Amino acid sequence: MAATMSADMQNIDKVVTLVDEARRMGLALAPPCVNRSAFRFTGASGQVMYGLGAVRGVGEGPVAALVEARTESGPFLDLADFCSRVDARKANRRVVEALIRAGALDVFAVDGEDVNHVRARLLSELPDALQGAEQAARTLAAGMTDLFGEVAPAQGASARRGVVAPLSTRERLEGEKEALGLFLTGHPIEAYLAELGALGISRIADLRPRRAGQLVAGWVVSQRILASRRGGENCFVEIDDRSGRIEVALFGDAFETHRALITKGAILIFEGDIQPDEAGGGVKVRGERVLRIDDLRLRARGELRVEVGALLTSADHEAITTRLRRCLEPARRPHTGCAVNLLVRARGAEGHFAEGRVRLGPDWQVTPSDDLLERLRAEFGSERVRLAYAASEASL
Repeated sequence: MAATMSADMQNIDKVVTLVDEARRMGLALAPPCVNRSAFRFTGASGQVMYGLGAVRGVGEGPVAALVEARTESGPFLDLADFCSRVDARKANRRVVEALIRAGALDVFAVDGEDVNHVRARLLSELPDALQGAEQAARTLAAGMTDLFGEVAPAQGASARRGVVAPLSTRERLEGEKEALGLFLTGHPIEAYLAELGALGISRIADLRPRRAGQLVAGWVVSQRILASRRGGENCFVEIDDRSGRIEVALFGDAFETHRALITKGAILIFEGDIQPDEAGGGVKVRGERVLRIDDLRLRARGELRVEVGALLTSADHEAITTRLRRCLEPARRPHTGCAVNLLVRARGAEGHFAEGRVRLGPDWQVTPSDDLLERLRAEFGSERVRLAYAASEASL
């Protein structure tokens, strides 16, 4: 499999297909790594190691320089060490940034950083690391010796670890898609699986033929638009939820009505009839309606709950009101949106704290979009924001 991938590594679409095939075969696929990967894909210890040459924008020259430096002096220790040892004329900023987004520098994680945090930190450190490497190269070329020896450029990076906000999972995956042509360490729909399950939407792998009105969700892999015999157009959409793939057919008016929503890379919910696929042996979907995640949340009449903390003084009340208004204002959908409930704490009798819920009025109903949820999570904490539904609750 490694040899097959290497033979087609310049064709990203072909590599994506082969990665899917490797996963179906149960083969482990290790992400690219500057301390382990070669230019081509390699096979060892029962797994396929991703080739650095398959990273977009990283050619054979930069990888050769990287491997040479690694062979001569051992594994790279951190980003500054990498930039100082690999010839910047071959591995420039664009190349190193592509390697970071591809996950090839995840090996430089420290202090228990998760993948979202290490990539955000490395991207923020990159300008300083490159500048330090260039300065060291100029000094060496001039035959000068630093009075204090090699000053570790990681000092600034160490201080930055606590202040750099991690990438969102969506940002990380989009970076992987840009660098590799595919999602390697996750899937865009994973963040929604618990919520979709709470709303009764089955995984693609579990679908069975059922009558119209059923819902199926997935990430749009591709679409084909064909002219119909009646003069209109039909669309055949392939969607993926990581448990499997399925084709959704939208005919005539159904396609025209929802044409604007159907774009490659979107996460959509299709409502329709799940039918046996006699040709493929599985099931297929005849779609009648297309929903976005926001539409589904509104249709399910979810309730947005936010724990805003303690209201002890009038100043606390004013501060929290200002913070809420800043988050909610762009998403307001008066009387037709999602209700907002606040969980608050206040000092009661004899100094004891009491908890209660404050339901905002209908003028402050909102569209429960991902952007709104991210704003609230950043303001009040990821564990303090969730969408609740009548039958069950799903944390986002």
